[in-house]
Amino acid sequence: MIARQSPSMRKTRRAKRCVDATAYEQVTRKWALPPCLHVPIVAKDQAAIEDHIGEVVQVISPGKALRVRCDPPEPPEERLPIFSHPNVSTLFARDQVWVSPGYTRYRQAWRKTLANCNQCAIRGDSYTVWTAK
Repeated sequence: MIARQSPSMRKTRRAKRCVDATAYEQVTRKWALPPCLHVPIVAKDQAAIEDHIGEVVQVISPGKALRVRCDPPEPPEERLPIFSHPNVSTLFARDQVWVSPGYTRYRQAWRKTLANCNQCAIRGDSYTVWTAK
């Protein structure tokens, strides 16, 4: 889960979303991961997705698969090697399909909603991600 916003985080990509301060501190201080690489990969439920990830724009399968329009990411730190990788945009896809872990039809859900999208991803585990090329 991405953290509750602190005053020092006013300009973060999730400025309008709840941010877990403990998780934010751990990921930035202990693991030294810059904010531009904070990519959510799991959420407890649909409410958590709406609080921490972005707007649910389509319920593909009730309680199992959602199309989510994610908040824009932090500007990239171009000096980091990952940003020169040709597929880095998959990490920051604006439109994503989030699925529950037991949902086996995630590929069909993705094809149904985002197959023609070049900047899209699938997520799945209590609502997590499997990225699609």
